[in-house]
Amino acid sequence: MQQLQLQKDGRDKLKEKIRLCKLQLAQEKRVERERLKKVREKEQAAKEANKKRQKAPRDAQKAIQLPQKGKRKALQASKPPKKR
Repeated sequence: MQQLQLQKDGRDKLKEKIRLCKLQLAQEKRVERERLKKVREKEQAAKEANKKRQKAPRDAQKAIQLPQKGKRKALQASKPPKKR
């Protein structure tokens, strides 16, 4: 009888250790996910800043350019067809 109680106690302790181990693993995975998320956010922010830096001079250059002459005619409003 006493041996059965000792087995139950040992099993309960083992289950508790397993539960705590799973919780610890889950916590470590969560921390790793958050760290990777921060890394991705930093990379994304750097990428966007680089795009903005490259876009500003390009937009300024477009504003300076003169429109093309010749080769293309300006679009004109289309006239509705005459009814018969």
